[in-house]
Amino acid sequence: MIERDFIPADKACFEKLEAKFSAVFEPKTIDEICRHGHLKTYVADKILVDIGSSIKYMPVVLSGSIKVMTEDGNGNELLLYYLESGETCAVTLNCCTVEKKSTVRALTETESEILLVPVEKIEEWMIKYQSWRRYILGSYNQRLNEMVSAIDNIVFHSLEKRLIRYLREKVALKKNSVLVISHQDIADDLYTTRVSISRLMRKLEANKLIEQQRNRIAVLEEEKHEA
Repeated sequence: MIERDFIPADKACFEKLEAKFSAVFEPKTIDEICRHGHLKTYVADKILVDIGSSIKYMPVVLSGSIKVMTEDGNGNELLLYYLESGETCAVTLNCCTVEKKSTVRALTETESEILLVPVEKIEEWMIKYQSWRRYILGSYNQRLNEMVSAIDNIVFHSLEKRLIRYLREKVALKKNSVLVISHQDIADDLYTTRVSISRLMRKLEANKLIEQQRNRIAVLEEEKHEA
């Protein structure tokens, strides 16, 4: 609850963050985040952080989603995880704290509203605010688990299972069962070839798991294809 004499520096920003983070941060922490952070809205497919770039801000997602990837020595991309509402990027945090160049590329998957937190404030608030420290450490833990899961999928799961999981995660992120995406885009995200994806997509379509048109994939509900 806000103290009676508490007046936010930026009421519009404060109200937006309070609606999202009231269970995470106390009012004075939210107020300081608003004082130093920058709220911006980005269109889909906008690169926020690129591999090899210097990091000046830590992104916190308020709405929309961000795709985080890395790449090998040949320039092939590998999807690590997605960031959704209320989340931030652990790899970005690590680069911020040790002043390294970014090892990941982060771009908006959909139109997204992002809070940009200056890197110099991250460590300061870790000491100053217990709630901020819990949020940062929790973010590290969640992202680490997701990267371990991504590695586990590549090593232990068949490409078909990875593809099905990928499509269903896309549907959940976009909140739309029809995906506008090419087989090459999927192959890039799953670190495989377009030919392999096209072959599996034909199999999924034959099994009534999806329906396809050019660059459009309808992911069918489990109940429908199991009936």
